[in-house]
Amino acid sequence: MRATTPCKRIVKREPPVVYDFLDETRKEIVETLHRLETANGFCSSQNRCKTGIWPVPNHDNITHLTRHTISELSRAKMVDWMFEVLTTFQMSEQSFFLAVQYMDRFLEKTPRIVSQSDVHLLGITSMFIACKYEDIIPIHIKAMVTKVSHNRLSAAQIYAQEREIVSTLRFKMSSVPTSLEFLTAYLTDDYWLASLGEKKKEWVTKMATFLCLICLHHI
Repeated sequence: MRATTPCKRIVKREPPVVYDFLDETRKEIVETLHRLETANGFCSSQNRCKTGIWPVPNHDNITHLTRHTISELSRAKMVDWMFEVLTTFQMSEQSFFLAVQYMDRFLEKTPRIVSQSDVHLLGITSMFIACKYEDIIPIHIKAMVTKVSHNRLSAAQIYAQEREIVSTLRFKMSSVPTSLEFLTAYLTDDYWLASLGEKKKEWVTKMATFLCLICLHHI
């Protein structure tokens, strides 16, 4: 009599759990942005902070240069020159990010049309405001006139442009976090970065900061 082989038990295997890294990263980014905006007073207590819903950006008008006679190339050149100036005077990186943000926010909110000839004054004044806001020893107005503008602009012109910028922004000079602030907060809270070691962590931080600097040249 031939022996019968035992029946094999069929085991149903569950599909492997796929870790959605992009989705988790997106959630971390949203949480970090929400924390920064709340800390800076950007969230309104009437809507965003209570509901967690932020205004949807208007993608029909992506560039804030549309209304003005300023090309994207001239803006990029100004941003590059602003970085050179602030680096020469040994200002902080945050001053550079703030200066570019002030310039862009002003171009977005000002009711008047800014011409190509106004870019130089706008860039210098944005740096002047950012240095006074962020750095302990900012660039003096005399240095702005003589060394930065090479006497092409007067102190009165810079002060007048400063009043226009801060009034247009309604004196909210830190209501919107810069990309550097977000990056610093995000990398500080990120659990995987701490496991890389100090050298790799420093390299990742420098590379991420460099990418943020490069992105400022684009709208």
